Formats: sequence, C-alpha cells, structure tokens
Amino acid sequence: MHHGMTAAAPPGILDYLIVVASVIILLVALGLFIRGFVRPGEKDPDHIKRKVLDDHVPRPRR
Repeated sequence: MHHGMTAAAPPGILDYLIVVASVIILLVALGLFIRGFVRPGEKDPDHIKRKVLDDHVPRPRR
C-alpha cells in the first residue's frame, strides 16, 4: 500500500484560465522585449549607448 499518494484531480476551468493568462503575459512581455531590442528609440546624442557604439576609442595617456 502506498501512503501519501493521491490521484490528481482533472483540470478545471480555473487551471485553464491561469495557463491562458500566463501565456498572454508571456507573449506581451516577449513582444515588448523584441520591440525594445530592435528599435530602442533612444535618439539623444548624449545617451550612454553612444559611448559603447562610438568607433572612436580614446587611448589612455602614458
């Protein structure tokens, strides 16, 4: 005899609603991530990314 083992209940409507809500949230977050990655929208010339993307790298003085 197995102690502590119970049969799982069949999935109910609440289970399906939780899964659907989770998938929707995941897809919205993924869409926002891809949109921000492809077109970040930062046009300011003083933005920090300009320091990374700038080809001119100042050399340290000796």
